[in-house]
Amino acid sequence: MLNQRLTKQEVAVILKTGDVSISFLIGKRLLKVLGHPVGNKRRPFSAAELFNAMQDRKWLSKITDALYELNESKNAQSSYKESSSHE
Repeated sequence: MLNQRLTKQEVAVILKTGDVSISFLIGKRLLKVLGHPVGNKRRPFSAAELFNAMQDRKWLSKITDALYELNESKNAQSSYKESSSHE
């Protein structure tokens, strides 16, 4: 049985993405943590809320667009570093 409070890693597996992407999605306000964690404490997520949101095509589209944005910014930084190192 699935726990009602999911870890960041569990959410990443469910959304088929990485841990860093989860932090990005929180920053974009597309994912919400439970409670009010302080500092680097574990940040649990609601399983019910996540699975309900996953039924919403608009929410999935926003998540997908945000992940594209994250990947594009990573690729741009990577190519900038590569071009800077050749100078």
